[in-house]
Amino acid sequence: DAAERDHLRWAGKQGKATIVGTASYKHTLHRVMTMSPVALLRRVNAIEKACGKFAVVKMRLFARVLCLEGHDDVAADAT
Repeated sequence: DAAERDHLRWAGKQGKATIVGTASYKHTLHRVMTMSPVALLRRVNAIEKACGKFAVVKMRLFARVLCLEGHDDVAADAT
């Protein structure tokens, strides 16, 4: 279908990104520990709306920290 063709068109085309700036594990853990569940959902939505290769890295890290801290319901939205 069209979505799969679009995915295959761009698969592997994005440059690799490393965790830099505010996407550090320590910073992300601090955010998860200090934010309410509603604020965490808003944060996931904000990262989803961001464009660029660092947004992908940031979302992966955010989802990983959410899982580790027991926010599996929010983490499911982040994947």
